Amino acid sequence: TGESADLTDILFGDVYICGGQSNMAFPMPAEINATEDVALADKYPHIRLFTVGTDTSSSVALDDLQTIWQTWEVASSKTVAKRRPNEKNENKNLFSAVCWYFGKTVADGLENKVPIGLVSNNWGGTKVEVWSTKDAMDECHHGDNTAVQGKLYNAMILPYTVGPMAVAGFTWYQGESNAGHQRAVDLYECMFPAMIRAWRKVMEVPDAYFGFVQLSTWCIDSGVAELREAQMAALNLLGKIGYATNADHGAGCNIHPTFKRPCGTRLGNSALALNYGEDIAWRSPSYSGAAVKVIKAGNGDPTQAIVIVQLADVSSKGLELRDPYNRGTLDCAAQKPGVCAWASIMLEVDGWVNATATVSDDGQMVLVANASNEKQEILDSSYGWGAVPMLTVYDAGTGLPVLPWNRSIRGATGRQKLLRSANSKESIAKLE
Repeated sequence: TGESADLTDILFGDVYICGGQSNMAFPMPAEINATEDVALADKYPHIRLFTVGTDTSSSVALDDLQTIWQTWEVASSKTVAKRRPNEKNENKNLFSAVCWYFGKTVADGLENKVPIGLVSNNWGGTKVEVWSTKDAMDECHHGDNTAVQGKLYNAMILPYTVGPMAVAGFTWYQGESNAGHQRAVDLYECMFPAMIRAWRKVMEVPDAYFGFVQLSTWCIDSGVAELREAQMAALNLLGKIGYATNADHGAGCNIHPTFKRPCGTRLGNSALALNYGEDIAWRSPSYSGAAVKVIKAGNGDPTQAIVIVQLADVSSKGLELRDPYNRGTLDCAAQKPGVCAWASIMLEVDGWVNATATVSDDGQMVLVANASNEKQEILDSSYGWGAVPMLTVYDAGTGLPVLPWNRSIRGATGRQKLLRSANSKESIAKLE
């Protein structure tokens, strides 16, 4: 046609798509460390930013992005804090804070030798269904809900498949809109991994890195803890699946915590380990089993129920106790029971009782609670299982919290038997 164009300042590197709902959309200038961290963006000209707008959803497949708020720009203190087009509200900025911290962490870990492209591609208040395919819906027996299925997949994911665009991976912060009743949580446990498989397939990268943020805090009657657990079903997928919990850095009952640096950095570390082979311990310690015992009272001391917790992914530095960050984010006394979630033990007679989480002299995590008598079984244990987890046990080497859990002792290990001896002050639960 005789037309020509000049391309300048072009880099070849790794591109990541950052998707999800409002906590992924949450902009850098609103982050609690914005003054310091926005200024640092000037040191990362090898990171490039791109932001997709939220004016287009579609019931049919689209080949092109219809709404772009920020074309590719060099990262700087100006571009990372850029305001939306025609937007006067200074809080309505463009680029995702989680996406930025993720990309910055990856760049730092690679000693800034690999250019990084970050695509902020999210829409507040959206469910996983609108980002998914019909095949994913069918796989999960969701039903033909044409009012929600796939409209953002069609408008904001499929356009990247033209080619397809080369991607190094995806990051994801979503799930709040799917929390609630158990049926919704069960669907999410199927839909989320199905969505990941679909994205990998259409982008022709079957083992692409996919990192997600385990949900933070907010106060609804039910479903928050269960949705966090449902998210972890994605770890059963093959390939490079990373995660970063934000359950320990919430804003009380506010669904939008302003502290995004921890989860973005943790997510970046998972990508460095999984995508680039860096020797980084990125997994949080997590529940893998438990031994239990009930110690009979003596010398005026209360009878105690004890759960000795076995954890996976603890570093060589072991465990340490910390004051929970979330305690300073709300008045627990003013909340419904269970909103502030500490440790608990369920006893055969006493039911659920409050427990104290501690670290033993030999480095094990232990839950301890008072019991009315020693002639009862320990049935279940939980830790941080609620809307606002009060996480107090951390890995001393990585600084990562032990993840929340709610586990049946019998369900995980078979029915326990209490061996009671007249010559013993202890009732020890033998796990079979």
